[in-house]
Amino acid sequence: KGKAYIQQVNFVRRQRLKKAGSIDFKQIQNIYEQNIKKYGTLTCYLCFLPIDFGLDSLDHKTPISRGGYNCFENLDVAHLSCNKRKHRKTEDEYRSWLMSR
Repeated sequence: KGKAYIQQVNFVRRQRLKKAGSIDFKQIQNIYEQNIKKYGTLTCYLCFLPIDFGLDSLDHKTPISRGGYNCFENLDVAHLSCNKRKHRKTEDEYRSWLMSR
């Protein structure tokens, strides 16, 4: 995998990010507030366990690499570890993967 390949991968990623749209602070704040209203405390939408301070991340239910967008409906709060484990899976694929383990 040479320099040209890496440049192509980075180009495709930039194009997907541009298509996905931007996220502003108010949108992020609203996502966190809705999570707290729904669960009573900051909770991972993937494993439904409370999130300790500093161990949270904003997750795309459908990853940008799979055609997801930076819209309210596609974003939620997850443990950083759950988000990393989910990687490029959709929310449904991740839940199926968890059940098969």
